This record gives sequence, C-alpha cells and structure tokens, in this order.
Amino acid sequence: MIFNCQIFKNNKKAIITIILSLIILIILAFVFFIKKNELIYKAEIAKQKIIVSLTRNEMILNEGPDPIIKENDDGKPIIAILVEGLDVIKALDILSLPKEINFGFISQDSKEIENSLLKEHNLMINVPLQDDSYDENSLRFDNSLDINQKLLYNILDNLEDNQGIYTNKDEVYTNSFSETEWFLKILQKKNVIFLCGKQDKSSLVYQLAEKSSFHILANDLILDEIISEEYINGKLEELEKLAIENGSAIATTSPLPLTIEILKNWAPKLEQKGIRILSIKDFYNLTLQRKNQNIKKVTQ
Repeated sequence: MIFNCQIFKNNKKAIITIILSLIILIILAFVFFIKKNELIYKAEIAKQKIIVSLTRNEMILNEGPDPIIKENDDGKPIIAILVEGLDVIKALDILSLPKEINFGFISQDSKEIENSLLKEHNLMINVPLQDDSYDENSLRFDNSLDINQKLLYNILDNLEDNQGIYTNKDEVYTNSFSETEWFLKILQKKNVIFLCGKQDKSSLVYQLAEKSSFHILANDLILDEIISEEYINGKLEELEKLAIENGSAIATTSPLPLTIEILKNWAPKLEQKGIRILSIKDFYNLTLQRKNQNIKKVTQ
C-alpha cells in the first residue's frame, strides 16, 4: 500500500511537471506569436511611411507657383550654377551668359524684375536670414514670429513660375529647430524651389527637410571665394567631378567680370564631357524625379 502511494506521488509530480511544462510552452508560443505579429505590424508601418514619403514628394501642392514636371532623363550628370547677389543693373550686364545659368537677386529687388530678357533665365530671390551683417528685411531671432513670417510671405508672394529662393552660407537662422521647422513648412506648403547656402549636408535644415519629405537643393561649392582664374577653374573641375560621382552638383558664384568670362567659355564645353547644365527649375525637377525613383527601388 505504501509502495502504491509512493508511485502515485511520483506520478503526480511527473504529471504536474508535464502540465507546468505545457503551460510554459503555451505561454512562450503565445509570446512568440505576439512578437511576430508586432514585428510584422512595425514592418508594415515602416513600409507605409516610405510610401507616404514617396507620395508626398510626388504630389502637386495647390499653393505652389508651378507643378512638378517630369523631365526626360538620359542619366547624364547634371550641374546648375547660380550667379548671386544681383540687382537688375548687374543682371543686365551678364545677359550674355547661357540661359541655363541662373540669376540670384537680393530680396529688395524682387519687385523690379520685370525685364523680359531677364526672364529667359531662372531667377532666384535671396531670403536674408540672420547673419553677421544687418539687414532690415532679414528673418531674425529677435523678431516676433509674426514679423518673420510676414517678411517671408512678402518675398514668396512676389515669386513667379520661373523663380525660387536661396540663402547665403553664413546664415545662422536655420540653426534653430523651431525657426527652421516653420520656415520649411511654409516653403513646402507653397511648393517653393529652395536652394540652401549651407554646404554642410548634416546641417539641421537638411535633416528637417528630409524628415518632412521636402526636397530642397544644397549648394555644393562657391566658385570664386578667391578671385583668380586658377582657383575658379579648379572649382569648376571639382564641380564636374562631384556631378559625375553623385549624379548632380550645384554651385553659386558672384557676378565678377572674371567669373562671368570663365563661365561663358566653360559652359558650352560641358556637353562634350557628357554633362548637362540645367536651369534651377529643371535641375530641381530632375533631382526630385531621380530621388523618387530611388525610393521606389527600395520599396519594391
């Protein structure tokens, strides 16, 4: 009898052990199932975010000056040049430049840009952001938000179809998260072509633009920080190499006579090198088109 009880006790322990093991296995299976579904859900969300990002880049915003037009892409490297710091008189002096080269005006002169000859070139308007020099039209940290937004809208409301905006390399306004955020939101809402002067691609302005799926242009080089033929030609060679390596490159320059003369001789030779020089608008459209195509490849 004692022997039978001992067997029962041992069997009872074994049964309890088996039951507990089964419970643990069920719990582990359930946890695994939950985790698996959670991972699938997160992957689907990530995929949807990419698709939404692509859709935002491709859509046409109603308030913009012009819709994004698909460009014929032969796959060649592309380059854009902006001659900045112009007023109307200076611009009329450099009309002999190829029409693909873009003219950058200081913001105060945006209302004066009416000459039909100038409109053969894409025109960019400078938005002065706070830097070391004082400009009463500059967006500044010590202005109220209302004043800064009014100053920006005063510029944007004067833009036409072949115009965009650009900023200088030394501006510090976009070092602020809150200021950069609202600034980019307005540009994106109005579908404005924006060439940012900051050359550091890790700058906050580029990070926030990427986060909001807003395609902006980044200045790669300044051609004539040193006024010499050797220096400017060297920078143009560097620009060509960047375009070949990355598919596209963009540079700004001043309207100095030496620079203008060099550009006149340089631009017509690009085609035989297999490089296209484009207006800012065409450059923007084509780089956006290529960016969207790359996103599609990732999602497929």
